[in-house]
Amino acid sequence: MYQMVGQLFGFLKQSKKNKYKVLVVEDNPVDQAFMVKTLQKNNYAVFSASDGYSGIQMAVDHCPDIIILDFLLPDIDGVGVCTSLKKMEKTRDIPVVFVSILQNGEIMLKSYEAGAHNFICKPFNGRELIKEVAFTIEDMQASIFSR
Repeated sequence: MYQMVGQLFGFLKQSKKNKYKVLVVEDNPVDQAFMVKTLQKNNYAVFSASDGYSGIQMAVDHCPDIIILDFLLPDIDGVGVCTSLKKMEKTRDIPVVFVSILQNGEIMLKSYEAGAHNFICKPFNGRELIKEVAFTIEDMQASIFSR
């Protein structure tokens, strides 16, 4: 109960200043810079990591409101990252949106089975990214209000 009230208060507090925290876990420096810049221009507080283990640590340290996670990473794949996050109490409720250039059903299915909230296929534009982040945050707010 107290955790739910705390989450609700956190969302209400954030909505006043519109600074939701987004963690971007992407090993491609061009893609990472594009996502970080796009999110920052739209008033999101952004953290980034270039590999899976750093992404897990940043999620634990910063408790973002949403994680944008590349499927293919150099050390541990996105499924491994997502599975690890969903096992930890501190990070299990953070929505994860996968991004990948791989566009087959098996990859998407593995992502959803690991706990993904959604999946975006690369290449995508800034408007698609912002729309997905906003939609995911709204969806999480609605689920907290309906509890």
